[in-house]
Amino acid sequence: IAIIDSGIDANHPEFLGRISPLSYSFLNIDPHAIFDDEDHGTHVTGILGAARNGIGNMGVAYAAELMALKAIGSGLLTNCGHFGHRRIMRLFMLQAEAPK
Repeated sequence: IAIIDSGIDANHPEFLGRISPLSYSFLNIDPHAIFDDEDHGTHVTGILGAARNGIGNMGVAYAAELMALKAIGSGLLTNCGHFGHRRIMRLFMLQAEAPK
């Protein structure tokens, strides 16, 4: 499953071994810099994909591979609204149009 948010804590024990190598940051020079500096993306990913390991909560898709798509950076989450959603969609459109 793909989670479009502020990134993911790739070292979180609930997600170990299930983070997709296709995870991507639209915000950084390094497209693999998906670290969640807001903690929001990690929280959302937990709801969706926390492991079924008998510790804490279990996510809806507890065995799914998790693709973190970082499209929200520091400070943008609090003012997201419609601007944030338009910005995220534009980032995806630009990525789709980029030469491969």
